[in-house]
Amino acid sequence: MPLTVSGQNKVKKLCGLPKKMYETSGVIWYHNTHIITHNDSGNKSEFFLLNEKGEYERTINVKDTKNDDWEDIAQDNKGNIYIGDVGNNLNKRKDLVIYKVKDGFIDEDDVKPDKIKFEYPDQKDFPPKKEDLNFDCESIIWMDGYIYLFTKCRTSPYTGKTRVYRVPDEEGDYEASFVGVIQLCKTGWRS
Repeated sequence: MPLTVSGQNKVKKLCGLPKKMYETSGVIWYHNTHIITHNDSGNKSEFFLLNEKGEYERTINVKDTKNDDWEDIAQDNKGNIYIGDVGNNLNKRKDLVIYKVKDGFIDEDDVKPDKIKFEYPDQKDFPPKKEDLNFDCESIIWMDGYIYLFTKCRTSPYTGKTRVYRVPDEEGDYEASFVGVIQLCKTGWRS
């Protein structure tokens, strides 16, 4: 899979990724010095550091975690990173968590993250009915002390609505706060 950078409608291939990154999911540009990425569900609990040219440097193990369905990674303005184990394709999971890795990890082989556990306030059934399959988070961002969660619409019939929630960026068990709905396409994410 090629790693690319875009800007002003131009895409430039930086490099190819090593085979160990065969299912890279989240990616961030960290401290203007490193690219950080991780693999998706069922892979090891680790993330990869690449230099500014996209060349692999090292792997960092994330202790006391499991990669059930790592979907995305975000960073805050203090250099902490957040790995979202938030994938929920079948809308059955009750163990959703965001791992917070505090800044200063660049030279470490292993890190032990804080755990931000959460549940959706409006999910009552696991899984819900087909018309309510709105609890598969595929993307996260950090902003002003919160992690914002963006769900993937899996409803049938398809509505094209992405639900947005947020949780504090500190360790704890939370009921996510519902922020609102973003109406996207109405044709379906598979088309």
